[in-house]
Amino acid sequence: MAGVDLAGLDLAGIARMLLVFWHLIGLGLAAVSVAFGDYAIFSGKRIDKALLRRSAGGATLALLLLWATGLGLVGLDTGFDLGAIVRNPKLLAKLSVVIALTLNGLGLHWYAFPRLLRRHEDNRWVALLATMLGVLSAVTWLYAGFLGVVKPAVLPLQYSGFMALYALAVGVAWLIALVSVWRKLQRRIDLNRLPLNP
Repeated sequence: MAGVDLAGLDLAGIARMLLVFWHLIGLGLAAVSVAFGDYAIFSGKRIDKALLRRSAGGATLALLLLWATGLGLVGLDTGFDLGAIVRNPKLLAKLSVVIALTLNGLGLHWYAFPRLLRRHEDNRWVALLATMLGVLSAVTWLYAGFLGVVKPAVLPLQYSGFMALYALAVGVAWLIALVSVWRKLQRRIDLNRLPLNP
C-alpha cells in the first residue's frame, strides 16, 4: 500500500474547504429551523409551543455553528487583521448582517416568542413585534447567504451599497408582512387565550 505524501497537502486549503462545508451545514440547519418555527406558529389551530421551542433551539445551534465557521474563515482569509477586514466591504457587510441577525435572534427568543405564548388583553402589539422581528430574521438569513455567494467583481458595491441593499430588502419585506402576516398572527395569538398545546 502506497504511503500518503503529507508534504504535498494544502492544509490551509483543506481547512478552508471543511469550514465552508460546515458553514453550509449551519445555513441548512438555520433554514430548516426557521421553516419549522413558521410551521409551529401557523400550521395548526394553535401555536405549537413545543415545536416552536425546538425550532428556536435549532436556530441557535445553527447560528453558533455559523459564527464558529465564519470566524474560522475570516481568520484564514485575513489573519484577523482589522485593516484587511475594513478594506473588504463584502466581509464587513457580512459581519454587520450576522451581528444584526444575532441581536434579532435574541429579541425573538427572549422577548417575542414568550409573548406569543401568553394571554394578552391586546394582541396587536405582540403580533406586530413578532411579525417585524420574524421578517427581519428571514430577510437577514437570506441576505447573509446572498453575501456568502456574491462575487465583488459581479456586484462591485462598497459597504454602504451592501447595507443599503439590505435595508431595502428589509423594508420591502416589512411592508409585505404588514399586509399579509400581521393580522393573521394576531388572530393566531387570540386562539392561544384558550389552554395551549403542551
